[in-house]
Amino acid sequence: MRLNEFIGISPRYTRSVSLERDVEDASAVAGYVLTPIGVDFLRRVHRVLANTPGPRAWSITGPYGSGKSAFVLFLVNLLSGARAAGAAETQKMLKSAAPDLASSLLDQRRSDSIRPSGFCPVLVTGTAGAIAPALLEAILRDVPKFTSKTQRLAAFQTLAGIQKAYTRGRSIDLSHLVALIRELTDQLRRVEKCHVIVVVVDELGKFLEFAAHRPDENDIYLLQLLAEATSAGVTPSLLLITVLHQAFDQYASGLRPVLRNEWAKIQGRFEDVAFQDPPEQLLKVIAGAILQSPGPLVSAYRKQASAVAEKMYELGCAPPSVNKRQFCEVMASCAPLHPITALALARLCRKFGQNQRSLFSFLTSRNATGMTTYLEREVSPDAPAFFRPGELFDYMSDALGGGLSVGEAGPRWAEVIATLDAHQDLSPQESELVKVIGLLNIIGPYGKLRPSLELLRLALGTQETRRICE
Repeated sequence: MRLNEFIGISPRYTRSVSLERDVEDASAVAGYVLTPIGVDFLRRVHRVLANTPGPRAWSITGPYGSGKSAFVLFLVNLLSGARAAGAAETQKMLKSAAPDLASSLLDQRRSDSIRPSGFCPVLVTGTAGAIAPALLEAILRDVPKFTSKTQRLAAFQTLAGIQKAYTRGRSIDLSHLVALIRELTDQLRRVEKCHVIVVVVDELGKFLEFAAHRPDENDIYLLQLLAEATSAGVTPSLLLITVLHQAFDQYASGLRPVLRNEWAKIQGRFEDVAFQDPPEQLLKVIAGAILQSPGPLVSAYRKQASAVAEKMYELGCAPPSVNKRQFCEVMASCAPLHPITALALARLCRKFGQNQRSLFSFLTSRNATGMTTYLEREVSPDAPAFFRPGELFDYMSDALGGGLSVGEAGPRWAEVIATLDAHQDLSPQESELVKVIGLLNIIGPYGKLRPSLELLRLALGTQETRRICE
């Protein structure tokens, strides 16, 4: 039998997130893991719903592949109320991750809950161009999806007229545009009994890069106007969420001082939210991405993984934020990854600055050492074989190649490769031992995930390779 008959990868991890495409696909949020960073952001939104004074314009900032777009997709589905394709799924996830917050946001008896009519999402994806035309196009595309009553929205009709004029060469008055968006929100609220409009700008950095290269043509001031519009009134009239890979001011580093000061003023209108989960949270994402079908083979994998995890916990390898039961459960859910492989993978994804993107590349890779290829193996239900740390070393070497020589870990990677090249007469077991020791040294201090004799015995698995450790 093939392993992929019983274990697979959740479909949502087989492609990158596109807000505009995936917001209408319920399966795009299936399997998402809501982490504490996401819960914290939802608490900020809840404070807005409770009319508590505070920011209503946020900048979510995190490195490439840290899961920002996936979280925003979850957020949009949740805020859209019963209208969203993924409404039921996201509400279920919230109840599981933060029951107290779910009670506040979803209980319709409360005035600070998300109404069934929800928010009207306007989704903008960054391009190498001006912001205003892209925002205008997104409004005219997304509002009709939210309501069939656009003919009763005078502001919407005016915005449609502005777009026609823009296509004929007329410029867009930014102040007038923002005023019309606020009017549109008020009209939508009356017609649909909904919350305000929430504008989400994913990949904002592309707009900022365009603005930095063409400072005389950009309309970045629109961001300040929008952010200021969110703070008007006790009851919110607009929410604004932007998504960035690096801090706002880094895009302005090459500008003249006077322009950098202007950009700093714009950035000051936003509350910055750092988005990067610790490695232990990535373990839960790995567990959520791996789909295990009930059966004797999976039961054997989970039992063996849990037994290894229990020994690892006793060695102090578990993240400090989880107890023994939680650690064993998440490691069992990561099978067929060996528990040491799962921990090492989470750390490596963080170390190379890609987090979830690197993780999903590994899970869906079809090269000879990738996870998808591994799942095509023939297996015996009596002898489940883990994807061991040495195999993760092979994958990293194949996938990243020369990129491994960059950064603080570079010399360690080079040392391991040089050792393997110089000693090609090593047995497969001896070669695996070198790779595991090298991998754990490359990771550096992560709990007690160092190449101790006890940990190497757990990593190598078989009696023959264990004897080599002696």
